[in-house]
Amino acid sequence: MPESERIPLVETLRRERAELEGQEKVAYLRALLRPRVFLLTAVYFCFISGPDGAPVLLPVRWRISRN
Repeated sequence: MPESERIPLVETLRRERAELEGQEKVAYLRALLRPRVFLLTAVYFCFISGPDGAPVLLPVRWRISRN
């Protein structure tokens, strides 16, 4: 890599590292209790359980709806 490209890249990496080190460290449990984590967990659960749950639950629903 040419020196003219390397120097700005190294400076950008140093600046980004300094910004990340200045951020507040959050405890693991506190991070899990954030509302965004609950929302993403619910979306993931629906996304994953949909294809697996449909073949199991749909026949039951059809039997119930016929009665």
